Amino acid sequence: MAMWLLHPDCLNVVRDFWNTTVIGCPMFVLSKKLKFLKEKLKIWNKEVFGNVHDQIKIAEEKVNSIQYVINSNGHSDSLMDLEKQAQFELELALNMEEAFRKEKTKVKWCLDGDRNTKYFHRVTKIKNATKLMAALRNGDNLLTNADDISTHVVQHYTILFNSSTVLQDDGLIEELIPNLISDDTNKMLSMLPSHIEIENVVFNLNKNGAPGPDGFGGIFFQTFWDLVKEDVIKAVLEFFTSSWLLPNFNSNSMVLIPKTANADSVENYRPIALANFKFKIISKIMADKLAIIMPNIVSKEQRVRLNIISNRLVFGIGSLPFLYLGVPIFRGKPKSRHLSPIADKVKLKLSAWKASLLSIAGRVQLVKSVIYARSLMVWRLLHHKLPTDDKLMMRGCLMPSVCNLCFCCSETIEHLFFYCPFALSIWNWFSSLINLHFTITSTDEPWNLCNRGWGPQCKIVITAAIINIINVIWYNKNQCRFNNAKPNLRSTITMIVASTSISGNATNLYTSSAMSDFCVLKAFKCNTDGATLGCPGQAASAGVFRDNNAIFLGGFTINLGINTTFHAELIGVMYAIEIAFEKGWWNLWVETDSMLVTLPSKSPSMVPGFLRNRRLNCMHLSRNMNFIISHIFREGNSLADKLASMALSLNGFMWHSHLPGEAMLAYNQNRFGFPLFRFSYS
Repeated sequence: MAMWLLHPDCLNVVRDFWNTTVIGCPMFVLSKKLKFLKEKLKIWNKEVFGNVHDQIKIAEEKVNSIQYVINSNGHSDSLMDLEKQAQFELELALNMEEAFRKEKTKVKWCLDGDRNTKYFHRVTKIKNATKLMAALRNGDNLLTNADDISTHVVQHYTILFNSSTVLQDDGLIEELIPNLISDDTNKMLSMLPSHIEIENVVFNLNKNGAPGPDGFGGIFFQTFWDLVKEDVIKAVLEFFTSSWLLPNFNSNSMVLIPKTANADSVENYRPIALANFKFKIISKIMADKLAIIMPNIVSKEQRVRLNIISNRLVFGIGSLPFLYLGVPIFRGKPKSRHLSPIADKVKLKLSAWKASLLSIAGRVQLVKSVIYARSLMVWRLLHHKLPTDDKLMMRGCLMPSVCNLCFCCSETIEHLFFYCPFALSIWNWFSSLINLHFTITSTDEPWNLCNRGWGPQCKIVITAAIINIINVIWYNKNQCRFNNAKPNLRSTITMIVASTSISGNATNLYTSSAMSDFCVLKAFKCNTDGATLGCPGQAASAGVFRDNNAIFLGGFTINLGINTTFHAELIGVMYAIEIAFEKGWWNLWVETDSMLVTLPSKSPSMVPGFLRNRRLNCMHLSRNMNFIISHIFREGNSLADKLASMALSLNGFMWHSHLPGEAMLAYNQNRFGFPLFRFSYS
């Protein structure tokens, strides 16, 4: 599926088919559409998409033919445009093959920049050879025939899952286990999931996870969410409203994972189910709801000691032996069981060595201690250890010396990397890119560019660019001398950009916008927030009112004494409604960074008892207003957060006609549309 998504026509195929009408209940409609779409995509793959390996061969031949003409007849604008288009087509074909191999190998740790399909091909072969169940023991008999092994495994789990054990309720559970779920909590668990909640679950699940029997994984649902969300939401809500599941809706493929090395019986394998993604959505929603009440189910006595120890020592709870830098730490004389995991890993790597096919980025991701080859070459340059002609002659090698890049001067380190016209063109390009004029005359001067007050990330990229410039100059020199190739400035710059971009991509963080919007609705907007020092602890609430042009109208702060975070957030919203009604701001839009606070408007039982009367009064006021409440991430609610933090040091309720100076920066950032980003792990 990931490979198909790179084709520009894939979206049209899915869109055209998904709009067809299917009659039935929502679960049936979703299942049938996925089933028919699967057949449609198979036909499209055969007739339109084609064989990705053949596409690479055709693209490579096209690039080679154009480059041959360029080398023979010289450069021209038309030929360079043709080469650029051919390189783009080859890049697209390589991306498709890489996506295909990644899905086949299920490699998740490899960097996106590590395009090495030979590596993925090797991993596929290794998995096929090492993960095969070649023999299985059934009592005293050793089964080696594939059909016998299959029959034995099926019979084992058929008996296990079809157990006819009759269970009789004797009331023992109700007697011994207390009732820990209150009616309010039960209502919260029984609430129908909102559309936003379902969408968040879809995008929180791993999009690159193994698909179920229907073949559609998370990447399909996340990519085409705008097309399929209506059918998915209806199917999920049908389950929660009817307490019924369509037969085969939760069908899955069972995979056996060995519990121990050299597992030889079916009892030594752990079954896991590869469920359909559409069913994972339902189970994830239920798991998220249960996670909220888990602290209430697990008693404080069971977790308080671990919390005290970890808080005082600032260390995680562990036990001996444990690994430190890959080496086991244990007490007393070393035993074979302590060091055997290291020996096993070495044997495993020697039996199926894969790193020989990895690029530099892939090796760094696989083994953090692998030396950077390019950085090592730079070290040789700084210490005058590179085998240029002048250094070779100093060692006694008598030879004619000429720079293979310009054929104008003899080859020295200074000329090759800094004075050669080809090298000067690259440095001039880099100078224009960073908008900084400089002249380099020695091997030490390039590194002064790294100390110009750049930011941390920018400094990494500048350093990586200099390393890659030196590397490609040396690479082009060797290509000219040993392969009779002609240096191409445009191709060289492309290599530098591609190699440098890897230094900025080695992260599993992603960003999402968290900006407060004022132009959508012509309304008075109030951002509220609560702050606590501990939970429960010293608490405060705050809110800031602005018009649809983000102009400050006023704000409030209130110190609540000892309270919880949820109560502080909820009280802030109530104050916002009461103040807006009193001032005649009938079109009110309240925005809070607490998702839980937006729920009491849908489920009154979540509101604490001592706040319910006030909540009812606020609901009555809101019915006489054009009132909406929405959620925003904490990064986009920085102004209200700043006021709430200030309120912790104030007494009672205060109305602010003028914005405090401490909050002016957050106010201006929000008013003028400065970008605010939320960083999360993917």
